[in-house]
Amino acid sequence: MPQNGAPETAANGLLERLLTFIPSDTSPEQRAMIEAFAATYIRRIPETDIPDLPPEQLYAEIEDLLRFVDARGTRDQAVRVFKPTLEDCGYTTVGSVVQLVVDDMPFLVDSVANVVIRSGAGIERHLHPLIGTSRDPDGSLVAIASARTSPTTESVQHFELDRELSSEEEAELADAIEGTLNDVLVSVRDFDAMRAAVSEMIAVAKASVVQYGFEEIEETVDFLEWLLDDNFVFLGYKVYDIGEDDGELHIQSRKGSGLGILSRNGPALKPIPISDLPNYVTDRYFGGDLVVITKTNRHATVHRDARMDYIGVRQTNEEGRTETEFRMVGLFTSKAYMATASEIPVLRRKLARILDEQDLIEGSHDYKTLVQLFESFPKDDLFAMSVDDLSDTLSHLVEAEESEHVRMFVRRDSLKRSVSVLVTVPRDRFNASLRQQLQQLFKDSFGGKSIDYRLSLGESGDARIHFSVWTEGGPPVEVDLAELEAKVHALARNWEDRVIDALIDVVGESEANR
Repeated sequence: MPQNGAPETAANGLLERLLTFIPSDTSPEQRAMIEAFAATYIRRIPETDIPDLPPEQLYAEIEDLLRFVDARGTRDQAVRVFKPTLEDCGYTTVGSVVQLVVDDMPFLVDSVANVVIRSGAGIERHLHPLIGTSRDPDGSLVAIASARTSPTTESVQHFELDRELSSEEEAELADAIEGTLNDVLVSVRDFDAMRAAVSEMIAVAKASVVQYGFEEIEETVDFLEWLLDDNFVFLGYKVYDIGEDDGELHIQSRKGSGLGILSRNGPALKPIPISDLPNYVTDRYFGGDLVVITKTNRHATVHRDARMDYIGVRQTNEEGRTETEFRMVGLFTSKAYMATASEIPVLRRKLARILDEQDLIEGSHDYKTLVQLFESFPKDDLFAMSVDDLSDTLSHLVEAEESEHVRMFVRRDSLKRSVSVLVTVPRDRFNASLRQQLQQLFKDSFGGKSIDYRLSLGESGDARIHFSVWTEGGPPVEVDLAELEAKVHALARNWEDRVIDALIDVVGESEANR
């Protein structure tokens, strides 16, 4: 019968059946742990899956997993990837199984799931119960209780994959998960310290009156404070100094300044001569805005699988050369992406400058169109684009809003790591097939290793597809933009012709069937 008068459910009935498999000679303490763990574990199983689960094997799975949790001992984490068999584990699955146990902390479920997905295997089932635990000084489990009322909680995760991994794949996946767990650990550990580091960046910005104007300093300070309002997931921080030795400038990370994923101390990093860096990197240290906002080549291992956001504040000398860079990496949150772009510090200043440069009167048609276009732009592009590039692109888009033309706009990342391509097409010409063809065209043309896209729909009937082509190993290939735009027009025209042909065929069949 269900305990404590709980209503009868498939999970309650399953738990009653599972408990009958506990051996009669099990100690009261061990029996209590099995019962508590089983109740928490099956609560995560969808009710629709319960009828398909053989109780004997499910009990063996729970008992085997509990032994694994117990065996964690005093280690920071325990991870295993294996193929369970009836002989060894008492249960079997279609594919390999991934299991881990670690102290509970933010970002665990999403971060580990992303690693498993990147392995190329599909996830058939993912259970992630939280348990309250008590362990003795040797790390052995003493008791399991409710996570809500326990001072110590542990996250247990169990993945069942849709195929069996090779031994090499299992080892690689286990290593990748352990690396991700370490990144989560240091990011959470240094969370408060990284927020405090933002205060250091703010102090640097406020002291930059020699090189920068009051308005830019104020916007930079407001932006950094905006980050602290749940608009940024802080993952790493480090300070880089630029010094002079024998008349040559060098850059070197400041010892002990690293936090989060940038805190690990590898081999001593020797100063790197500025002259050895590509021109597009050195340009950052000899001019530019007070704050640099861009994307890194490296994907985040914490929270979500996306390229990390890079925020750097420059401390300059009287000649305008950067002496120190205060660098933060992480991810803008969903709250940040949902915010109105024209109200975000730094972006609102860009918009104000563009409206001023184009001499647009508030309330006019072009004013409202440009603001709407600005709001529809991906925020990553708004942060990365210069005011001049953004103003030029928006002015052309305002013109395109008045006509049903295919247009292409190309912008190269200032660090020569990627190319952004914006294509506008009449909405009736757009579909997933055209987008896929454009993706392949841009990836091949610029020598990209990967490509991301975002779609936005204009109010006047156009579709705008923003592509980001990442080379990840060198600057993008130089291409003839006129020739590339001709190919874009050809793809859009061919798609329109296919639609017209299909409509003619449909009409012809309809006439023939009359």
